Amino acid sequence: MDKLVEKTKAIECVFTLHVPEGRQTAGDETYTIERHENKYKHYDEELCQTLDLLTWVEFKIGSKLTASELNDKTIAKANSSLRSLFSRGNRIHLLWSKGDLIQVKSDLNQMEMMKKNALQHDPCYMISTVKARQAYCYYRLGGPKNL
Repeated sequence: MDKLVEKTKAIECVFTLHVPEGRQTAGDETYTIERHENKYKHYDEELCQTLDLLTWVEFKIGSKLTASELNDKTIAKANSSLRSLFSRGNRIHLLWSKGDLIQVKSDLNQMEMMKKNALQHDPCYMISTVKARQAYCYYRLGGPKNL
């Protein structure tokens, strides 16, 4: 169990960002992100970034069902591409919060295989994609104030 906890904490996703509690303005952020979602609905990358952050915001304000639905939408939009790694990390944290450890283990294994494959083919793209998603979230949640 301890190994599973450590693996989950090491996932690069919105849920493992270190955002000071005072910086989480969930209600305003939800409204802003929903407007952003409509603006970029034809741009997959921007939409996926927006949905990833909105997943976390909904989770933080207690709307776990909405968070899960948004996460499913993000993963479907990203397909099995590397863009989905960050979203899949979010999914693992959502599953963890529900206590679904069997699915957490399954998703962790799938994610590790995707990472391994990505590192063999294009490691720079995988790393930069995940870091860009993290940077987007930090920016939307207050930018330099979070450093």
